[in-house]
Amino acid sequence: MEIENFCIGKTLDLKDVVNVMPLISQMNIIKEFECLTMLPPNSCYQLTTFPNCIRIYNSVWFDVSQLLNCTCTRIELGDSRLCNQDLNVFLQNWKKTKAFPNLQWLKVESKNMDNQSAILDIVPPIMSMENPRQQVSIQFGKNDYVIIYDAVRVYKEDGREAWLRVTLGSVPKLEFLVGNPDNTKVKEVDASDDEEE
Repeated sequence: MEIENFCIGKTLDLKDVVNVMPLISQMNIIKEFECLTMLPPNSCYQLTTFPNCIRIYNSVWFDVSQLLNCTCTRIELGDSRLCNQDLNVFLQNWKKTKAFPNLQWLKVESKNMDNQSAILDIVPPIMSMENPRQQVSIQFGKNDYVIIYDAVRVYKEDGREAWLRVTLGSVPKLEFLVGNPDNTKVKEVDASDDEEE
């Protein structure tokens, strides 16, 4: 069965969600899988096929092995258990020439990210301090885009360019945008632009 989009909303009863999750891997979701519901902390689900986009707002069950097998263009993981070491393993793999050819956007929010170990040889926080500031954006659709500011450039072995930003704080966040000439724009932003209301 082929399904374009599948969303598990916040309104489902937890026992219903627990019953639906094992079926996700049996579905052929091709465009987007979105999960808004919090699952039990001991949840252990494995996605075996991946749509173009996944957005999982409580992704404690989505581990580094699933991330390493993910073929998505766009990945957004909230309330993740991934740590610096997991993300470093993923990004070191991404740097290999033919790895993750579809990936354009990765966002991970995880309280397990910290300033104790490096991600791509940089200890977080990871951001550019250049002036003028740089804004990089990807347009996925008419009103569907992501923007990243003050990111550090990183490169695949084949020279493909990407931007990485990791912020710490109450909810540490990693943003990773992979350049694509078809839908990526890079522009300089004057620092005073942010202060204007």
